[in-house]
Amino acid sequence: MPVVKRVIDLSHPIYHDMPGWPGIPRAQITRIFTIPMHGANVFELKLHTHAGTHMDAPLHFEDYGKTLDEIPLEDLMGEATIVDLTYIKPKHGITASDLEEHGKHVKEGDIVILNTGWYKKRGINCDYQLNYPHLTKESAEWLVNRKVKAVGIDTVAVDMWGSKDFPAHHTLFRADIYVIEELTNLDKIEGNRFFISIMPLNITGVEASPARVTVIEFK
Repeated sequence: MPVVKRVIDLSHPIYHDMPGWPGIPRAQITRIFTIPMHGANVFELKLHTHAGTHMDAPLHFEDYGKTLDEIPLEDLMGEATIVDLTYIKPKHGITASDLEEHGKHVKEGDIVILNTGWYKKRGINCDYQLNYPHLTKESAEWLVNRKVKAVGIDTVAVDMWGSKDFPAHHTLFRADIYVIEELTNLDKIEGNRFFISIMPLNITGVEASPARVTVIEFK
């Protein structure tokens, strides 16, 4: 059996009132039982399905798309690769040419992680929520043509803030490609090929869920 050398957590911690998509209620964590009064501590967690690091299923933008629980777990783990896009400027779209130049190592069946470096801005100012780099329809089509399994990014969304038609989401979901948003710690990944595990909560009938995403390195 392979021996684990290192585990890299690509998930933001969930905490009270953490930043996220503007207009959606922020996470609320409240202690409702205490040891002095109840003999145990119990906390109540209130959060929407897109809180923090999360995974989107096709139902998010497609009325008849797969729900979260319809996605096989084996589709959410396996060989992954990372594409360095840290040069992309704020509010700029990632083009198909960007992926063609910097993603030559992307293979069919990969889980592709797009590193814009934007996760380092989380919680600092409103730029994180509004001015992030994003996919264009053409770059989403590039990923579809490569027949990748899923796409992860370190921004709050794959589509630009203020989009009316969400072309990247629709393009990926219509090809049954899943989306993981708000990743972190991408600079800790060594090399451009690795094993990844994406574990959303086991919720039935929904379009998304917070997820624990880890890179596992073996000896």
